[in-house]
Amino acid sequence: MPLEVAGCECVAAIWRRWGRYVTSALRRAVSRPEDVDDLTQQVFLSVVQAARSGTEIENPRAYLTTVIAGVLHQHFRRKKQRDVCVDAMTMSVPAKDEYAAPTTEMSETIEMLLSKLCDEDRLIIVAFDFLKMTRAQIGELLGMPRTTINRRYAQAIQRLRNAARVARIAP
Repeated sequence: MPLEVAGCECVAAIWRRWGRYVTSALRRAVSRPEDVDDLTQQVFLSVVQAARSGTEIENPRAYLTTVIAGVLHQHFRRKKQRDVCVDAMTMSVPAKDEYAAPTTEMSETIEMLLSKLCDEDRLIIVAFDFLKMTRAQIGELLGMPRTTINRRYAQAIQRLRNAARVARIAP
């Protein structure tokens, strides 16, 4: 279902449908509630501006994820925060349509496994796998070369696999 923005009612409808998704994603990426509020506002301003400029948004979840990634990238770049704590990016969305969220059990498992990683490794996995940022963008965000991000990502994935085996979640 494409997003359409023609007036206040449409913006309110977008907020009702996607507000939880956006704030949940941002809350897991930044620790200060006031930052979450500011970034949420930036995301929705971007959506409204894009829709008013005639941009057709066919897949709202994918579009919002891209906007969230961009807003977070700008935020971390501006603030130069290297000690970001990302618990999990399970992106809670009401399970109504094809954009349904993972099950609660799956989300809890992901959250538990990610919590076993250090903050930077968790951020690398969340940014790459959930926010679909490139490794170059993640490197710029953390002030590390892309090759270091590649190595840290591979090591973090291996640690997640080991933690899953220990927890008897994976073979």
